Amino acid sequence: MSALLLTLLVLVRTMGFTGGPWDETQLLFHGIGVAYDLLSLLFLLPVALLGLVAAIHSIGYLHGHGAARSGLYWFFYNLTLAAMLMVPLMRSAPLFLLTWEVMGIASFALVIFDWDAAASRRAGWIYLLACHAGAAFLIMMFVADSSPLSPGMLWLPAVLGIIGFGLKAGFPLLHVWLPSAHPAAPAPVSAVMSGAMIKLGLYGILRFVLFSGDTLLLCGWLLAILGLIGALLGIVLALPQRNIKTLLAYSSIENIGIMTMAYGLGVLGVAYDVPGMAILGFSGALLHMFNHAALKGALFLGAGAVYRATGTLNMEKLGGLMKRMPWTGGAFAANALSLSGLPPGNAFLGEFLIYAAAFNGVINGHGPLRALSLLCIITLATVGGLAVAAYAKVISAVFLGEPRSDCAAKAREVSWTMCGCTLALLLVNLCLLFLAPYILPMFTPLLTRLAGESAAGFTVPDIALLLSMPSILSLFLIGVSATAIRWRQRLGARRQDVEGVTWDCGYAAPSARMEYTGTAFAQPLLDAFASVLKLRRQLQRPEALFPREIRADLNSQDRALSSVWQPLFGRFGRLAIKTHSMQSGFLHAYILTMVLALVVMLVWGMFCHRVDRPTPPTAVTEEISK
Repeated sequence: MSALLLTLLVLVRTMGFTGGPWDETQLLFHGIGVAYDLLSLLFLLPVALLGLVAAIHSIGYLHGHGAARSGLYWFFYNLTLAAMLMVPLMRSAPLFLLTWEVMGIASFALVIFDWDAAASRRAGWIYLLACHAGAAFLIMMFVADSSPLSPGMLWLPAVLGIIGFGLKAGFPLLHVWLPSAHPAAPAPVSAVMSGAMIKLGLYGILRFVLFSGDTLLLCGWLLAILGLIGALLGIVLALPQRNIKTLLAYSSIENIGIMTMAYGLGVLGVAYDVPGMAILGFSGALLHMFNHAALKGALFLGAGAVYRATGTLNMEKLGGLMKRMPWTGGAFAANALSLSGLPPGNAFLGEFLIYAAAFNGVINGHGPLRALSLLCIITLATVGGLAVAAYAKVISAVFLGEPRSDCAAKAREVSWTMCGCTLALLLVNLCLLFLAPYILPMFTPLLTRLAGESAAGFTVPDIALLLSMPSILSLFLIGVSATAIRWRQRLGARRQDVEGVTWDCGYAAPSARMEYTGTAFAQPLLDAFASVLKLRRQLQRPEALFPREIRADLNSQDRALSSVWQPLFGRFGRLAIKTHSMQSGFLHAYILTMVLALVVMLVWGMFCHRVDRPTPPTAVTEEISK
């Protein structure tokens, strides 16, 4: 609640109720580098909203865990949330890095909340390693940015920043911690991490990387290409997953890719002086960020409700939960279909603006920019279709059909502290669907600043008017659907139901084993991407005249982990084993090593002359003019 109040305070002050302009940075504490502006507000709102809703959901989720473990959970949860709220407010590098590291370490304790499980401990170490690696790259970024660099090395701070913040956001090759950390963490923590925390990586890029130097063109191309790869890779890797939260984690990689691609289009619009593309790209990215935060938070909370009701997240062991958990199932289905980008979902609004930005680039761009914009359109359409298939798989395998295990058959609706939070976020999504054309103009100063002065002719109210078209279409579709459902109910009330035996295809005793599983549903698409997924098939063929068991398993691998990181860390491990002999265990050997290192540094400092960097001609000219 305090997080929400803090965000509302920032909102009220930033909206100008205290007389300050919208785009002016207001100091909270003078002299220590703590401030806020509209960009901070944009990323504070998802943190506060999901932090509050997930905290209420945690009350029911933690039931039965005991006072000691619940106390640890609440301590680290509040610490994580406090650090996440402070990250967008820090302006100095030391304070930003401090809160960034506190956020990572505190959330690490939440990831290993179920520390008895080996998978949770492994996921925690992978996540902690990613956090520290990201912090190391950010330290190098700040050092490089404050150091004099030759003209050929001006790209270095930007690349270091994209890697450092990309480790938190989940860029391609840097995403390996998400699919393991999200299933290991409690569902409310996963909702906060996926809905708000990973987006702070995008905040860091906007704040410290994009407009801090002369690398605008490089950043635009890097972000657009990384976004294209991340969006397609994330949803393709989501298709074969059996664990609900693992699928949602890969879906987060996909949506981060969509946002990154939109930021790339916006930056390239500024660099190539295509104002419509610039302001549409930034508007679509920021709107999709809000939509994804509420939608993905609701889906993770729904997955947590399923886990508490059944004790498993394996889709192959579930089924038939819509009858047993109607509120959770209905909210999950509505949010999932909305996140797939279909109208009348609110995620369609942000993607609509991104489509508009890409089409603007095709029409007004030239050469490589036009080709990239066309590729973005094709990728968005492909990703949207695959997302529909992935979420249709989850809904059908988990909530439709008949139960495929005893735990699913015995499931009951969860408490209202859990179910109500999912429904509350569904209500937020409906508000975003209809109020987005009115909310977006409130951030006009920020969007025009991001898009540059050349975008002044393409105003945010024009975008809001453009956005009203899909909002009206969504309202029309919802009205038609509600009318059709109501008409069907009235028509069914007039008819007399007749029950009878249906055609069972010759089986005397049909069972849930005869249903399509989630893996079987996705198999045609998986075969199309077999080379990317590195599929492994295990087939148990039918035996005897009346076979009792036939089994087919499809397992996929994340090539970033199996082909890049595991071999790399394997080599580091072998190198560490070879150097293990240096760890003798004798104190005098350690002291001798430190003394030798000190002597080498002293000799190097005495005999290696310092080469001063020549003063740039522009600086000499300025000094002479003074």
